[in-house]
Amino acid sequence: MDGDYVWFGTDRGLNRYDKRIDSWAVRGKKDGLPSNNVTTIAVDQEYIWVGTGKEKRRFGRRIFDFRERKPGEGGVSRYHRATDSWNNYSTKDGLVGEEISVIAVDEDVVWFGTKSSGVSVFSKTDQAFVKTYTKTDLLVSDMIRAIVVDGNQVWFGTANGGAQRYIKSVNTWINYTTKEGLHSNHIT
Repeated sequence: MDGDYVWFGTDRGLNRYDKRIDSWAVRGKKDGLPSNNVTTIAVDQEYIWVGTGKEKRRFGRRIFDFRERKPGEGGVSRYHRATDSWNNYSTKDGLVGEEISVIAVDEDVVWFGTKSSGVSVFSKTDQAFVKTYTKTDLLVSDMIRAIVVDGNQVWFGTANGGAQRYIKSVNTWINYTTKEGLHSNHIT
């Protein structure tokens, strides 16, 4: 939700419904998005953040998810409402991976979780990616399925490593798995 607009992501592009005039607008690759496969959307005070992933190919009624990817297929798009303009970000700009699974807006940063590459942090002040977290750092898994900002903490749900809590003020990570009482290590 964004005032009078409701945003929807589909495998065929970004859709915006205008509640005032009962009208739809569609944006896709032809309009500048890195991919038509919109996987996640987040809204903050200035921007609409759109995460995309590799496109699925359709043959009749069947949809195929090809493992071979073209470089640059997917990433993040940022829509600036005040100027009606778009910016696209990819691994060339510091994004850790181009298949975005989740976006969480924090006070000064935006967190981007990827399907299999870890987490990127975008600074709203610097207007750039400033940090990445991967399994080689402190993440238990690079397959990020959920991110929730909770004040001084950021929670991460992974596809195979349980949940993690990052406490920003003390730069500390705490893991939660089935050993600590989580019912499953697969967070959806």
